[in-house]
Amino acid sequence: MKITLLSVLLLLPYLVIAQKCNCPSEGLGNTGKPHSLFSFTNGKKIGLCGYREIKNNDTTYSEFALVQCGQKKPIEEWGAVESCKIKKVNDTLFVKELYGLPIGKDFTVIWMPFYINKFYFTGNTLQKKKFYRKDIKKYSKEQIRQVLTKYEKLTRGNFEHTIDVANMLFWAYVSGNNEAEVYLKTIPKKFGPFDGAIAEEWDDISATYELWKEKNTIN
Repeated sequence: MKITLLSVLLLLPYLVIAQKCNCPSEGLGNTGKPHSLFSFTNGKKIGLCGYREIKNNDTTYSEFALVQCGQKKPIEEWGAVESCKIKKVNDTLFVKELYGLPIGKDFTVIWMPFYINKFYFTGNTLQKKKFYRKDIKKYSKEQIRQVLTKYEKLTRGNFEHTIDVANMLFWAYVSGNNEAEVYLKTIPKKFGPFDGAIAEEWDDISATYELWKEKNTIN
């Protein structure tokens, strides 16, 4: 079959339209053109729309959306309270959501990628996979004992410390302790109600616990 110059000229407007990559007109990431494009071996492209913060050559993204070029609706969106690292490895795009995990010395919080969003193509079909990391160090039996003791010594009114201990209880549960899960569930009724920033922090911990339990395991 011969492709004439006339055929190419007739198809050109459609090819150009198909290659256009615009940010969603509504919702998160409404910034016009993507500030980053990720190309895949099947010819598809994914655009990154939204906001980024660069400090010391380290880039963090929040309030952003991913869009498949040529499609109007975003693939997925992340809000202003979410911070992510984004990296493409071979033919897979990773969006790594940062969490403050109490795994440092004396249970200090360390921010690191914990929940991973993975995007790749099978043929021309976009695939998504989401999972928690399984390579982050868990608590030892002694650390779990210390966390349970911290809970048992909690008193009403010290909200910031209560939230800190709730976060430790979550990680003790992740580390395999069922008693920590029981304690965690009692936090709002026993030590609340919470409001303002404290309520938001508790909601984050609770939502993370619920999603963890839904996933049941880290892949």
